[in-house]
Amino acid sequence: MSLLTAAGRWVQTMLQEEPVLTLAVVQSGVAMLVGFGLAWTGEQVGLVVGFSAAVLGWIARSQVTPNSRVEQ
Repeated sequence: MSLLTAAGRWVQTMLQEEPVLTLAVVQSGVAMLVGFGLAWTGEQVGLVVGFSAAVLGWIARSQVTPNSRVEQ
């Protein structure tokens, strides 16, 4: 198994088991990259963080919201 395949499986597992933690890690990773000198403008950072929050929030919601209805 290649390193890229293993990393992809790990990310998939983390998204399924800890979706909210994954969201926090991605956003803090973007902030850390900027802090260490990634040459992005403030607007670009805001757009990437906002987009990642929207996408990962959608994934997180799908993981934590029950899919079946309780029948009475």
